[in-house]
Order: sequence, then C-alpha cells, then structure tokens
Amino acid sequence: MGKHAKEMLGQLFELNDNSLLSDGDVMVTQDQPSPESLPTYHATMTIRGGPSDLDGKTCLLRLSQDIAGQVQLHMSSFILGENSAFANKLTILVITFISAIWFGSDWFDAL
Repeated sequence: MGKHAKEMLGQLFELNDNSLLSDGDVMVTQDQPSPESLPTYHATMTIRGGPSDLDGKTCLLRLSQDIAGQVQLHMSSFILGENSAFANKLTILVITFISAIWFGSDWFDAL
C-alpha cells in the first residue's frame, strides 16, 4: 500500500456562478498504511501570483471532465521569483476535500 502521488492541472470555479477563479498544478497524495485501513488524501495547488483572496474560500475543484467537487482552500506559502513583482510569485494552497466524491478512492484511481 503506502503513499502514491499524482500531479495534474486543476481548475477552481466559483460555486454560485461557475466562473473560473484560477488554475494551477495540483498534487494529490494518497496514503494507505495497510490494506485494512481506509486511504487518506492530501492535496496542494500551486497558482501564479501573490497574496490570494482564495484563502479560506470554498469553491469547486475540477481535476478532469468527470472529476469535480467542493473543496476549501487555505494559503500555505509563497515562492518568490527572480524579482518581487507578484507576477513572478507562486502561491501554494492546501486543499481540504468537502464533497462526497472525494471520500472514496474511485476518483483518485481514475486520474
């Protein structure tokens, strides 16, 4: 069992009007210490730009045409580019899965 990680492009959408908030690289890690235990999932998303108004936001995360669900975002850290302009910064968001789709392993297996 152990840990398995997958990286893909993800998109964040506003819940009320489905408008695109941001997109970026998503890293999802599945951890299952033993066959008897249920897997747990941890995810981060790296987006371009500086301080984000996405911190604490609940929105829709789409990982593929068939895999999307509600998540909550929390700002983790910034990575500075060569200069201090926000355009050269990356923001790392920690993803908390909310929707029922995220509680099984089918979505992870399908990625």
